[in-house]
Amino acid sequence: MAAFSNIKFLSLACPAPESASWVSLMKLLSHIPTLTHLSLAYWPTPTLKPNALTASVSHPKHHSLSFQYGASDVYSSYENNWTEASIVLAKLSRVTYALKWLDLEGCTEWIPALCWNGIDIYGQVHSASGPEWNGSWRGIEWIGLGPGWIPAAPAPDNISVTEVDEDIVMKQQDRFRKERESFKTTLERIKDVGKGIQTARIEGRGKWIHYSDGSE
Repeated sequence: MAAFSNIKFLSLACPAPESASWVSLMKLLSHIPTLTHLSLAYWPTPTLKPNALTASVSHPKHHSLSFQYGASDVYSSYENNWTEASIVLAKLSRVTYALKWLDLEGCTEWIPALCWNGIDIYGQVHSASGPEWNGSWRGIEWIGLGPGWIPAAPAPDNISVTEVDEDIVMKQQDRFRKERESFKTTLERIKDVGKGIQTARIEGRGKWIHYSDGSE
């Protein structure tokens, strides 16, 4: 690892799904104390047990009962339960204490874990650690939270089409409306997370942090 000891800029963006290991990532980053710029664009939900996202175990006596094997599952986003993700991000922040710039483009699904208050949609309170915005990550000045996509525009309305083509165009326009609504919701989520991080900095009397929603 000596060859990486002086690296300041590192991009690990767009990993193959089977290669994105948060455990391996943190082992690597723990050997690069000089790192100031890091891109983890399009990384999956932070977890220490990626194979457990869809796995469950049965009760030893009541086999009809099953429980989620890992702390995270495919419903974590819907339930606003980021228990494991916040723990992983806390660990990540401690091994990247020299960061000034962090790119998380395309990670919109799980960015709420960056400033989660520990309360899920059912009102249950969980242990939430999360990144140390006024501790190990106090030096971050910029964080990219852009969605990494924009709604695909449908065919122009002024072109001549047949009845068959018209049906296709109508379906494209309907899909575009749905994508536009999804995009709007995504931008609202980015804004909430960005403001949440800024609030954490203000409350901790830390330096101002700028977040990007990808429109710049």
